[in-house]
Amino acid sequence: MGSPQGSRFCPTCGRQTMHQRHVMISDGIGCLLTLITAGLFLLIWIPLAVMDSFQPWRCQQCGAKNGIALQGENRRRSGMMSVILVAVVVLLLVIIGANLYGSEIMARLP
Repeated sequence: MGSPQGSRFCPTCGRQTMHQRHVMISDGIGCLLTLITAGLFLLIWIPLAVMDSFQPWRCQQCGAKNGIALQGENRRRSGMMSVILVAVVVLLLVIIGANLYGSEIMARLP
């Protein structure tokens, strides 16, 4: 599922145009990561979903955000996504490492 889209009035363009809202993590990826991490990803996904609901709509013709032209927003957003992806990878590595280390300890017990 992509970013939500809809036709809205753009005050900058002065007409109905297609608008889009940015979504940090799609539902499909969120479900997959939640299954892989046995539900731990919900701790990350729920706050991201709440933040997504406050994202402004952006005009696809002029780039205005709720009637205000954008400058440098993509750079901040891509930095945030990088931090989130690194956190997810570290979390997955910790879970995998804990499972491997825990199984070795259990195998050594009499």
